[in-house]
Amino acid sequence: MPIPKGGRVRVKTTKTGKKVRLTFTRGGKVTEAKRLKK
Repeated sequence: MPIPKGGRVRVKTTKTGKKVRLTFTRGGKVTEAKRLKK
């Protein structure tokens, strides 16, 4: 999985129990939100 340079990746679990991967830029903007398959 490509990760942008300087990007931070955070895995967040939603209320329903689905996991979502959030990729942030250096400015703190969310560049992509991807659902992870269990």
